[in-house]
Amino acid sequence: MTGHRARSVGEGEYLPSYPRFTGSEPCATIGAQFYYDEDKDSTKQKLAHIPVLEAACATCPLRAECLEWALYRERYGYWAGTTKTERERMRHDMGIRVVEPQYSFFDWEISHEQLPA
Repeated sequence: MTGHRARSVGEGEYLPSYPRFTGSEPCATIGAQFYYDEDKDSTKQKLAHIPVLEAACATCPLRAECLEWALYRERYGYWAGTTKTERERMRHDMGIRVVEPQYSFFDWEISHEQLPA
């Protein structure tokens, strides 16, 4: 898929790195709630905002990275111009197994001396 950094978690398992979002991508201006509500909204509401999401993803320079991440790491939501169902079909056809991401809010450790008094 793309040539960006990935980590291996076991023999034959490939996990892409999270897309290098800067906050200036089209999706950043729309709002995350529209990307993750496909299971909550009625079909009519879903259909109303899908064209907006499709247009945003179509112009995004990170679409390939985003799709790669979503295929391997995201079961839910709208990623890289694809729905949950579309990615499920793609995974089946490509033999990809989702590995749930483990998010870390801190990439550093704070020592006791650094804590406020």
